[in-house]
Amino acid sequence: MMLSVTMLDETLKLQKALGGGVIFLSLFLYIKLSKRYALTDK
Repeated sequence: MMLSVTMLDETLKLQKALGGGVIFLSLFLYIKLSKRYALTDK
């Protein structure tokens, strides 16, 4: 039982890390793209 709980905890940590990474990456790309469009607008 303890083994499965530990495995579940590790999986949740991994999913949280992946989710955070995806959110961070999409924010980064959004900022880069919006800056590029702001420059071409002027």
